[in-house]
Amino acid sequence: MRKNILLILPFLGLLFACKKYEFVEPVSLRETIQKLWIMQKVEVTENGLPADDVAKYNGFTIKFEAEKYYVSNGYEAFPLPEGRWGFDDAAFSIIDFDGQVKATVTKLDASSLHFTFTRKGRTINGRIPDRTFKFELVAFR
Repeated sequence: MRKNILLILPFLGLLFACKKYEFVEPVSLRETIQKLWIMQKVEVTENGLPADDVAKYNGFTIKFEAEKYYVSNGYEAFPLPEGRWGFDDAAFSIIDFDGQVKATVTKLDASSLHFTFTRKGRTINGRIPDRTFKFELVAFR
């Protein structure tokens, strides 16, 4: 009997010494993006050359909620203050805005969101140029 107790003691020690770990479900990228983002940097180009005074985008914000987004100071990049969005691929690397614009996500984590897309700009001298918009955003705290 004493021998059995001596054999059990080391196992009891291990049992009490082990920490209890709980499984924490990782947050999906779809959940990560759903917050308010503020502009850190924006670039607007046409044929690789600067196309706009980016000061027009000062105060730019975008908020993702469920399948809607809300924008302030979107100027030509986001001419409407709200719309619908969704990821267009399983890798969460393309955001579809309103079924018209596909943005390529280059970075998405809890604190940063970077994406680039091309869309038609406003009419200049009778032509409508393609403009490329590159946004670097940070999560609002």
